[in-house]
Amino acid sequence: MRLKVLSSSSSGNCYLVEASDGDVLMIECGVRFDKIKEALDFDISRVVGTIVTHNHLDHCKSAEQIAAAGIDIYTSQGTIDELG
Repeated sequence: MRLKVLSSSSSGNCYLVEASDGDVLMIECGVRFDKIKEALDFDISRVVGTIVTHNHLDHCKSAEQIAAAGIDIYTSQGTIDELG
C-alpha cells in the first residue's frame, strides 16, 4: 500500500491511498480536479471511492467534479446537505 499526499494544508487536502492491485481510495478532494487527475496519470478509473470528512472547501473543492466523473463519495448527511 502506498500513500500519496497531494496537499495537506488550509489551502487544500487530498490523499491517495493506492493498494497493491492499483485501486485507489481518495481521502478528501480539496484540490483542483486537474491536480488529482494528473496525480493518477489521468486514469481516474482506478479510484474506487472518495471519503470527504466535512464540507469545508479545503476538503471538498472537487466534490462536484468527482461525482460527475462517476466516483462514489462517502460522507455524512450533514456534508451532503451543506454541499447541496
